[in-house]
Amino acid sequence: LKAAKQLLSVKNGTVRFVHKSMVDWFTDKDRAAELFVDRVSGHEVLADWAKDERENPFAFAHGVYHLAQSGQEEKAMALLHDFEWLLTALADKGVSAWTLICDAPDSEDEVVLALEKSMHVLRERPLELAFQLLGRLSADHPMRKDIDQVMKARGVRWVKSHGTDYLSYAKGPLRKVFKGHCSTVTSVAYSPDGQHI
Repeated sequence: LKAAKQLLSVKNGTVRFVHKSMVDWFTDKDRAAELFVDRVSGHEVLADWAKDERENPFAFAHGVYHLAQSGQEEKAMALLHDFEWLLTALADKGVSAWTLICDAPDSEDEVVLALEKSMHVLRERPLELAFQLLGRLSADHPMRKDIDQVMKARGVRWVKSHGTDYLSYAKGPLRKVFKGHCSTVTSVAYSPDGQHI
């Protein structure tokens, strides 16, 4: 084990293998002998830790993956349907929406599809998650009721929009991306004919 420490990297309390071949070695019963680690069991251990962990960025970035890989697809999807967890992952822990989408066990899930359509916005402004989800989720989606409550509890000033008809629903096509304005928007005006913003 002392020799194996030379092949590990420890940074901010997180232990990582220096090279993927180490993972391959530990998961090969013949080569690893008494140090063998069963892949599913390893995913289970990491999933059990990650699902309740609220501080470590690794848990947010990889928890969905480990839950799915250990056969706990429902728990993985439950994390993605927990607005507070999702906002923490994207806005506070710096996890990319793409990582969560790739790890989701149900790629046709409405929240997963909404994240996919919102990636271009969330990459630059993750606090817009609430607005993006309100505009893309169906009117009866259970996550909608939690969004306003979580945003208020965080003390985030935001305007709950009543008119998000221009955002495509999660299961519909992406219609348009507005580019060119990179500062805070405090108001929006439409031309009388509705053709220009």
